[in-house]
Amino acid sequence: MFDFKGKRVVVCGGSRGIGRSVALGFAGAGANVSICARGAGPLEATRAEIAALGVTAHAAPCDLADGPAVLAYVEKAAKA
Repeated sequence: MFDFKGKRVVVCGGSRGIGRSVALGFAGAGANVSICARGAGPLEATRAEIAALGVTAHAAPCDLADGPAVLAYVEKAAKA
């Protein structure tokens, strides 16, 4: 339905629930996806699912209440 080939998408809370579904939807539309969440375990599983769709997948734990951590995550996501 949508074409996101060549685009980069960041999804916060992307390891479970609605965030996971959104991340997989963007990946299915061709976007390179970076996800973050507080828990590292589910992040890696979702990152692998995204990568299996043939796009670049990046995942890193990040607490959105921690400003410096968010800035560091965004810098890494931009380079992924």
